Amino acid sequence: MAIAEGADIVFEIPACFATGSLDDFALGSVSLLDSLGLVSHLLFGSESGNIDTISCISQAMMADEKSFSIIRSSMKTGLSAADCQETCLSAILDKKLYADCLGAVNQPNNILGILYLNALSRIQSSIVPATNPRIGQAYLDDSHSNMNRENNFASATAIRKQIHQSTNNSISSVMKYLPSQSYQILINSLRNQRPLSENDFWESLCEKLSEYSGPLTDFRLVTPALADKIAQGWQKCDSWTSLVDHISSNRISPARVSRCLVHILLGIRDDVVDNFVESKICCFAKVLSTSAKGNLLLERICSTSSIPVLCNDRDVALSPIAKSQLSIDLAADKLYADRRTCDKV
Repeated sequence: MAIAEGADIVFEIPACFATGSLDDFALGSVSLLDSLGLVSHLLFGSESGNIDTISCISQAMMADEKSFSIIRSSMKTGLSAADCQETCLSAILDKKLYADCLGAVNQPNNILGILYLNALSRIQSSIVPATNPRIGQAYLDDSHSNMNRENNFASATAIRKQIHQSTNNSISSVMKYLPSQSYQILINSLRNQRPLSENDFWESLCEKLSEYSGPLTDFRLVTPALADKIAQGWQKCDSWTSLVDHISSNRISPARVSRCLVHILLGIRDDVVDNFVESKICCFAKVLSTSAKGNLLLERICSTSSIPVLCNDRDVALSPIAKSQLSIDLAADKLYADRRTCDKV
């Protein structure tokens, strides 16, 4: 879809970062772009639309040595990214500046933007950040009634919900919210296959939980309290979503619980991801698709990249740690492919 709508090249974020916390996601994304050796700017959407506001908050966090320890300890209690940032800022800023920042850190795209800038600073990247204002439906708003407001700019959350609630694979309800080529690609992909959801991987998760004999805290983001809730609750539930509902609370968001379950399912261990971060973070750059112009760009990237570039027709030697990171991606690919094969209509 991205190529059809004008992108020239699409890279895949390694699964260990793509499924991680917002902090892990931001670090993995920025590291990947920086490693290519050819990226000069990073453009992202935000509710603020003001790079100065986002930069000010990021600089305040990065300037205080206590920031990362505060955020890490907050994350271990199960707090959301917004609550972690709010806790951090309340500890390092004076009351007036904290009050000025509070509105920004409560918005999901602003939060991710701040973390992008934190990651750029953390790896000492020369990439220049910029932001466009998010318009239309709010990121977390999945209401169908709100999709028709704000010039028909529906949220991805609402569009996905409509697709999953569709009957007989009919997704005409989202047609006017998607570019025409993207809509046609989606129609073609669903012609003989209903859209998969997390519940399609419930049996695989149960198998993993029943077979794993070690502590669930081995896995990324799984705190002792969350591990206990998962261990005590999964056999009482009959689906992925019912387990998430059973465990989540005001302090632990459904998204956080679901990420932890994905990490258990894919075997993404905390120590392994920490090892990646201490190494090159992203250990390779996997190309998903390119345009004709992108093919020319890819030739340049192959010569400037500090990490191996993986393409279908390119044989590349990988280090042991890169092979370890790639093995997680391959396991995720196989799990998804097997589920789709089982569910063909």
